[in-house]
Amino acid sequence: MSTGITMLGDLFDVRQRGRVQGFTASVWATAAIVGPTIGGIITQALSWRWTFYVNLPIGLLAIALLFTLHDREEHKGGSIDWLGAATFAAGAALLLLGVNDTYPLLTIPASVLLEVDEVIR
Repeated sequence: MSTGITMLGDLFDVRQRGRVQGFTASVWATAAIVGPTIGGIITQALSWRWTFYVNLPIGLLAIALLFTLHDREEHKGGSIDWLGAATFAAGAALLLLGVNDTYPLLTIPASVLLEVDEVIR
């Protein structure tokens, strides 16, 4: 949720941001009310198995919109830091291994070293 709001903050200027975030919040509120209601109606009228078919028309609509909507891109220059991305991925993988009790005395310090190196660079 916080990532989505942060993305909206990056994509829209200050004048549009409030309107877009309000629209996003209203979609969440509507979904929280309509979703369980439709699910309850379907399970009472038919069976719980039919709730999985609700996603079919929504998915088909999403696929149709995928081919009709076009995004405008602005290239601001710059390039991807491939070394930094690889270092971050390796550090995150080592941290996950260490937390899951796979050689934690080796993987967690190695993860910290990789992430510290990434911050320093």
